[in-house]
Amino acid sequence: MLIKQLVLQNFRFFKGEHVIELAPRKCQNNSNPRPIVLFGGLNGAGKTSILSAIRIALYGRLAFGSSTQQQEYVEELSALIHNGSTVGESPSEASIDA
Repeated sequence: MLIKQLVLQNFRFFKGEHVIELAPRKCQNNSNPRPIVLFGGLNGAGKTSILSAIRIALYGRLAFGSSTQQQEYVEELSALIHNGSTVGESPSEASIDA
C-alpha cells in the first residue's frame, strides 16, 4: 500500500490544516523508479509528528500498544492535539487522514 497524501489538522506540531504529499515523483533519469519519500529538517520541525500520524492512521488504538484500553486511548489522543502558543488559542480537536 502506498500512502499518497497525509492531511493533519491541529496534530502535535502542526497548527491548522496541513496537506503533505507523499506520492513519490518519477525520476526522468532512472528507468526503475522506487517509491521512496525522505523527511528531513531541523529538530522540532515535525518529522516525528508526521511518522506518529501515519502510525496512528494505520493502526489506531494498536499504535499505543495492544493492551491499551479505550479510556487510555482517548487520553493519548487528547495529548496529541496541538497546544496553542497563547491562552485561549488551543484547539479542542485534531484529525489525521491518510
